[in-house]
Amino acid sequence: MNPSERRRASELAFMTEVVQPVMIKAGELFLVARADGAVPAGNDDGFGLFFRDSRYLQRYELTLGGQPPMALMSSSARGAMAVLELANNRFTTDHGFVEQQSIGVRWERTLDPDRAALVERLRIRNFMTEPLHAPLTLSFGGRFEDLFEVRGYAPASAGQLRPPRRRGRRMLMRYDGADRTVRRMALRFSRPPRFAEAPGGETAAHFAFTLAPQEAVDLTLELRLGERSADAPRAAPRARKGPAPAGWLHSDDARLNVAIERSLSDLRMLQSGRDPDYVAGGLPWFVALFGRDSITAAIQSLAFDPEIAAGTLRALARWQGRRFDPRTGEEPGKILHELRVGEMARLGAIPFTPGYQSVDSTPLFLVLLGLHARWTGRLDLFLELREAAEAALAWLQARMTDGLEGFLDYDGVTPEGPINQAWKDSASAVRREDGGLPDPPLALVEVQACAFKALTLSAELFARAGDTARAAGLEAQAQALAGRFDRAFWMEDEDCYCLALERDGRQVRSVTSNAGHALWGGIAPSDKAAPLAARLLREDLFCGWGVRTLSNRSRAYNPVHYHLGSVWPFDNSLIVTGLVDYGHTDTALKIFEGVLAAAGYFSMTRLPEFFVGVQREPGLFPGRCPYADPLQAWSAGALPYMASALLGLRPDGFARTLRIARPTLPAGVNRLRLQTQVAGAPVDCCFERDEDGEVRVEGRGPIQVVRDDHA
Repeated sequence: MNPSERRRASELAFMTEVVQPVMIKAGELFLVARADGAVPAGNDDGFGLFFRDSRYLQRYELTLGGQPPMALMSSSARGAMAVLELANNRFTTDHGFVEQQSIGVRWERTLDPDRAALVERLRIRNFMTEPLHAPLTLSFGGRFEDLFEVRGYAPASAGQLRPPRRRGRRMLMRYDGADRTVRRMALRFSRPPRFAEAPGGETAAHFAFTLAPQEAVDLTLELRLGERSADAPRAAPRARKGPAPAGWLHSDDARLNVAIERSLSDLRMLQSGRDPDYVAGGLPWFVALFGRDSITAAIQSLAFDPEIAAGTLRALARWQGRRFDPRTGEEPGKILHELRVGEMARLGAIPFTPGYQSVDSTPLFLVLLGLHARWTGRLDLFLELREAAEAALAWLQARMTDGLEGFLDYDGVTPEGPINQAWKDSASAVRREDGGLPDPPLALVEVQACAFKALTLSAELFARAGDTARAAGLEAQAQALAGRFDRAFWMEDEDCYCLALERDGRQVRSVTSNAGHALWGGIAPSDKAAPLAARLLREDLFCGWGVRTLSNRSRAYNPVHYHLGSVWPFDNSLIVTGLVDYGHTDTALKIFEGVLAAAGYFSMTRLPEFFVGVQREPGLFPGRCPYADPLQAWSAGALPYMASALLGLRPDGFARTLRIARPTLPAGVNRLRLQTQVAGAPVDCCFERDEDGEVRVEGRGPIQVVRDDHA
C-alpha cells in the first residue's frame, strides 16, 4: 500500500463518523471537535488540539452529571472562534433525576495565535424553577502524538511523556520528544477544580455548582501550548495577524452570498498567519505549506487578496530544491510538495522535510508569479524572486527535454513505492480506458497545460523586465509545446484530450475532467475549444452538480472513488475559468450553477474536498464521500474563483486598468457588487442585468474599469 493509500485508510474512520466537525484555526494552532465540543476518548483519528504537526490533546470531554451533553442547532464556528450551545442529558443525583435540557451550557472557544493558546469560556445556567446541583467534569488526555502517527504511520522513536503536574488551579502536561524538542501544555482554570487521575494517565477536573433558578455561573480555562528545541532554545514561532481581506462579493441572491462568504471566511482561517503568509492545505490533515494546494488557493484568491500570492511565493522560494535526493524527490529548482515540522519530520521518519513528490508544483509556482504581476502591476516580487524563477524554469526545461516525447512527465517511482505525482495522486488514479494501469513514465494532459501557462507567463515577465531575447525564447518554447501537445493528446473520435501519454508515447485514452485544464492553461488551439466544451457537458462527464473526474463509461468508473468518478470543486473551478477564457460562458455557467447548488446541501455551505459523482435527479441531492476532507483550501477557493471568472475580470495592473470581458451573472442574480484590488488600489464594480438580459458594469475607484468583450 503506497503512502497516499495508507493515509486514506487511516483517515476513513474519522471522515465516516462526522459529516462536519467543529473546526477552528489560527496560525499553526487548530482544534477539531464533535458538534458537542468533545474530543472523544479512545480517539485515533483527526479530532484533537494540534500545534505544529503535533496533537497535544487527543481527549477533551465535558460531562454534566456524568453524561455527555447534547448539541443544539444554534452552535456555530468561524475562523478562530466557535460558540457551542449545549444542554444536559438526563442524569441522577442524590436528590433524584435531573431531566434533560434543565441545564444550558454556552461554550465559547477562541484560539489566540500570538500566545498559542486556546481560551475556553463556559457559562452554566439553571433553567429549572428550583435550585439545582450541577456537577461538571472536564476530562483531558494528551500524548503529544505526531500528526502522521495519528494518520496511521508507525512512530520512528518514542520520546518520554511526563506525568501531569496538578496543583490548585493549574495543570502542566509535558512531552520530551525523541527529536530533542520539549512540548508543553499549561492549563489554568478560573476556579480550582478537584483533580482526579483517570485511566491511562489522563486527568479529570471536577467542578460542582449549586445554582438558584435561572442563575448562571462562569468558568474560564486557558490551555497554552508551546515547544522548545533542546538544540536551539527559542520560543515557539508567533503567528502574525494578517490584514483584513482586500476583496468581497455581495449580490441580491442570498444563496450566492452565503456560499461566497463561507468560502472567503475559510480561506482567511486557513492562512498561516506567519511571515510570509500563505494558505495551508486544509483541515485536519493538511495544516502545512503545500506546493500545489497552497499555490492553487492563492491563484483562486487573487481577485480578493493578492498578497496571499506574494506570501506563498516567498515561502516556497525559501524551500526550493538545491540538490538531488531520491528519498524526498528534491532536485535543483524544484518546488516542494509538502513541508512538515513535527517530531517524525525532524527524525527523518517521513519524506516531507520537505518532500518534493509532485510534478506540477514547479510550473504552478511560475504561473502564480506571473498572475500576481498582472494583478498588482509590479515587478518587484519577480525581481526579488528572479533567481528562484530562473531555477524553476531551468528545472522545467530540463525535465521537458529529457521527458517522454518532449513533455513534462514523471516515472512515479519512489523508495516507498509507486505514486502519481499530479493532482490525482492516488496510486489508482490514472487508468486506461479498459481500467488497466498504464506503464510509466507518464505525461498528464493537465501538467502540459500548466507547463505551457508557466512558459507564457514567464515570457511576459521577462519582456516587462526588459529581457526581450529571453522572453522570445520562452514564447517559442511554449508554442512548440502547444503544437506537440495537440498532435499527441487529441482524440478525434472523442472530441477530447486523452488523460496522458504512457511509455512509448501511447495515449491513455480515458475521458476525464483533466482535459478541461487544457483550456485553463491556454494550450488548446481555438478550434478545439468548442468540441471540448461540448464534450465536458455530455452526461457521462457532467453529472449536473459538476464535471466528474472520470467518464461513467470507463471500466474503472466509481462515483465515490477519490479520483475515478467523484466531483472535485477545485477541478471544476479551473475548468470554468478556462471555458470563460475561450468564450464558452454558457457552458461555464452551467458548471458553476451545478457546483453552487451542490454547496447548499453541505453543512455550513462548505464544499468538501470532493463529493459523490452520481447523476443529478429531482428530489436527490449530492452526497459527501465518506473519506473526503471536510475543509480544503482549494475547495474553499473554488466558488470565488469561478465567480470572478464569470464576471470577466481581466486585470492589467501595469496599465492601472481592469478590463471586463463578457460579464455573466448566474440565474437568480440580477445585481452584484464586487470589491477587488488592482495595482494596489481598491476597485468597486457593480454588475446589473438590464431588461434585455444584458449585464452592465459600472466601476468606481482610482483604477480605470473598461468594458472590453474582446479581452
